[in-house]
Amino acid sequence: RDGGVQRSQDKGATWNKVLGMGTGAIFNTAADLELTADNEIFVSIGIFNTDGIYFSASGDAGTWEKRMTGLPSAVHRIEMATAPSDANIAYCIPTSSNADRKITGVYRTADKGKTWVEVTSPGDNKELAKVQGWYDLIIKVDPTNPDVVVAGGLNIWRSQDAGQNWLQLAEGDTRAKTNLQYVHVDQHEIHFKNSDTVFFGNDGGIYQCNNFKDAVPVLFDVNKNYNVTQYYSAAMAPEANDQRVLGGTQDNGTYVSTASGISDFEKLSWADGGFCAVNHKKGNVIFTTTQERRIYRFRDQRIDTLTNPKIKDANTLFINPLEMDATDPEIIYQASNQGLWRLKNATFADSNSWELASRPFGQISAIASSRNKPNTVFIGRTNGGKVFKIDNVQSTDNVYFPVNMDLKNQLPTDVYTSCVEVSQQDANHIIVVFSNYGVNSMYETRNALSDTVEWTSIEGDLEDMPIRWALIHPDNENVCYIATELGVLYTEKLDGANTKWKPAGNNLPNLRIDMLRYRASDKTFLIATHGRGIFTAKNIADSYEFNYTERGPRNVGGRTRTIMVDPNDPSGKKVWAGSVSGGLWVTNNIDSAAYFYLPVEKFSARLFPNPSVNGISRLEIVLPKSQEVKVNLYDTKGALVLKLYEGAVKAFSIPVNLNGLADEFYIIKIWSEGEEQSFKIINK
Repeated sequence: RDGGVQRSQDKGATWNKVLGMGTGAIFNTAADLELTADNEIFVSIGIFNTDGIYFSASGDAGTWEKRMTGLPSAVHRIEMATAPSDANIAYCIPTSSNADRKITGVYRTADKGKTWVEVTSPGDNKELAKVQGWYDLIIKVDPTNPDVVVAGGLNIWRSQDAGQNWLQLAEGDTRAKTNLQYVHVDQHEIHFKNSDTVFFGNDGGIYQCNNFKDAVPVLFDVNKNYNVTQYYSAAMAPEANDQRVLGGTQDNGTYVSTASGISDFEKLSWADGGFCAVNHKKGNVIFTTTQERRIYRFRDQRIDTLTNPKIKDANTLFINPLEMDATDPEIIYQASNQGLWRLKNATFADSNSWELASRPFGQISAIASSRNKPNTVFIGRTNGGKVFKIDNVQSTDNVYFPVNMDLKNQLPTDVYTSCVEVSQQDANHIIVVFSNYGVNSMYETRNALSDTVEWTSIEGDLEDMPIRWALIHPDNENVCYIATELGVLYTEKLDGANTKWKPAGNNLPNLRIDMLRYRASDKTFLIATHGRGIFTAKNIADSYEFNYTERGPRNVGGRTRTIMVDPNDPSGKKVWAGSVSGGLWVTNNIDSAAYFYLPVEKFSARLFPNPSVNGISRLEIVLPKSQEVKVNLYDTKGALVLKLYEGAVKAFSIPVNLNGLADEFYIIKIWSEGEEQSFKIINK
């Protein structure tokens, strides 16, 4: 991206810049490169700066011509697509240089970019990618028909007449009141196997369509065993041998599993999943968060909202810390730039019960407490490098200023605090983690409760990389595990500058780790990876190394940027996919990865989310052919409540709106050509 366009002519042994600053372009920030059908080259340059589209017949340095006639001048990223069946035709989507980052239109050329003509934009007010044109934007052309073009931003759109008219193919919000099928939002890749079979890569993984030329194409996910989910957080049930693990994920909500090993997970809450917590005395009480300030509570599978109404999203981090008190699980804490928030009687309190436990003192980014020191909380911030303490946290108020634990100025300044770890044996023993490149990441104190705290660097021989979490071994104060950009590392001796770190076992993928947790009841560790889902672990006998168990989820997927049907596979079923941080994946039979697919021998249906969200669920049905189908909603006594659908159809998606209905449970019944299916739906 920042090195301009580089070319190798010796199979990658050496590379030379052919386009960029000093070689014909204004900037180096190449955004897209597309080959025409006769192997000439388009390049767009401009990520967060203004440049444009360049064209070359050979790709040699000095042969590039800027081709912007008909396009807006003040644009940043330009996403492009060439027509595989016509070398002259290409499409592009420029994004605005304004702060809104919206697209500025869709454009088509029939003369290799010498002139561009604006066609119609998908949706209204150029909302294809909303304000994320810099992030989720893709356009591709059918391999045999240059007039069939597909554009993806937030959702997916298709034109069959060279961009004059567009059809929205899917809806990314399960709560939306449309008849569109569900496909995860934020599109990044479209790959045509042929004119009928198309793959889509987005922040929810991989979706497939096998009837793309039909009037209403059916899309379905093929994420089975594509275990690339990016976790920010994790928690587990407190009881020994309880298999329940859960965590908040990037772009894919918060999921829970009750099965051992790799399994399907069930969604608890949606959007970007954030911090979560399980009552460590009553495992049936769970708290989850989404981005910014939103908080949800689950009690015996009933969900309600605990979002703090006294703050705004601007008062919190995007993934905002929520922490349960280590001594009293009925107290939870929420971070903000207004101070530390406290909620007592958390199992039953309502959202208006949030109260401040401190005055504002910067943006809080880390919260910790110790079983060894009740009624005390330790706090880190996004900058300033200080650690603070709140004594008597159950009774402090909005004018209380937390105690500065770095009066000697031994901690670095202007650094982000990602974790404060308090020993469960000794509250005097604290490790603070600062996360970034180019910083001293880890400090330790053994006298945290004194008036003059002494801090010592325990960076030791760590490589320069972000460290996100630390966990002191509950049975040995000198053993510490850390979540790093390169997996889980540990030391058997915390020894200041002489601390030596090494991998904590060798059967964990070498990738970013965001959080570590521990369950004392059976000495189980929990690892939240940012790209390979959740793992649990236990110490190998007579060792502090880990024996890891992968948990999944195998049904969720994650952010995907590239997809390719293997050109050397005659079956056409071998598919490669590249995830953002979960690595490169391959399946030898894409059909085995489908959760919901055609053809079907009889009708297939799925209902989600269940329980409903704000009274709304969605029902998707696929049939082997266009045939009569009837869908009704009944109460638990068998009385008809709503007629949801009746007619001849091959596939459809409809909302199920339970708003205004009083009962907790309802039954959906579906009939088609002598077959019947039923779903119990929970009204929330």
